[in-house]
Amino acid sequence: MIARYGMDPELGNRVYSTPRQSPYGQPMMEQKEISEDTAREIDLAVRARVERAFADAIGILEARRATLDKGARLLLEKETLTDQDFPEIGPRKRDKPAA
Repeated sequence: MIARYGMDPELGNRVYSTPRQSPYGQPMMEQKEISEDTAREIDLAVRARVERAFADAIGILEARRATLDKGARLLLEKETLTDQDFPEIGPRKRDKPAA
C-alpha cells in the first residue's frame, strides 16, 4: 500500500514499486528501483502504520470489554450465537457523514 500506491504522508504520493507480469499472465517479483535509504523509510512507514492499526484495535477491544465479556459468557452457555441472541455484536448503524 505504501510502496505500490504511495499512501504515506512522509514519503509522498509516489509509487516505489510496480508489479510485473509474465507474458503468460502470472505475477512475477516486483521491480524495485530504490535506494537502501528509501527502502528503510518504506519499512519504517509500514511498521508505523501496522503499530497504529494494532493500537487502534486494542483501543476498540478495551472500550468494548463489557460487550466482549458478555459475548464470552453467552458463548459458554449456548456455544452458538445469532444476532438476535447478542445484538451488540451485530451490524451497527453508522452515522451519516457530514455533507
